[in-house]
Amino acid sequence: MTARAMAKQIAFRYRSIDSATGITRETAKRLAEQLGVDETQAIHRALHELAVKMLAVDHSNIRWCSDGFEIGCDNGEKVRVAFALDCCDREVMSWVATTKGIDSNLVGDLMMQAVEYRFGASQTAPHEVDWLSDNGSCYIASNTRSFAALAVSLVIGTGALFVVFLILAIYLIFARIELHIKNISFRSAGN
Repeated sequence: MTARAMAKQIAFRYRSIDSATGITRETAKRLAEQLGVDETQAIHRALHELAVKMLAVDHSNIRWCSDGFEIGCDNGEKVRVAFALDCCDREVMSWVATTKGIDSNLVGDLMMQAVEYRFGASQTAPHEVDWLSDNGSCYIASNTRSFAALAVSLVIGTGALFVVFLILAIYLIFARIELHIKNISFRSAGN
């Protein structure tokens, strides 16, 4: 694959000129210098600000998002995890894990757990809740969509805009996980 083709695959890349959709590397370096941080920290701050502006809603239970990740184990197996996150308070409301693939049934379980966690055992949200996800097969499956709409009153949104929301949400989650790991490491070192 050529360098040009690889560059087109990167979601967040530098632009040749500053515009509403991105900045040049020189601009990023100048901003980092003004902030007194390195270039990576400047990008992280910008992503955080963007996430807060784009994802945040004023009240809980208006917009939720979901995605998954996998963790490689020492024995070579992989654990796949999917989670549901509230875009207001950024609380992880529910999660599922498996050593197999995440399928529409697990996403249904994830949705039900999130609804029950936030609204009690009534098994349906009292109002529609936006559910943002990527275009993964487990999210766009017809039985996932019908379960979301009929059983738990979730409105599934996918596509480019939702992927941007999701990337920002994942950034926030991993920033929290990283902070949590640092706190655990710090406490362990102090013992």
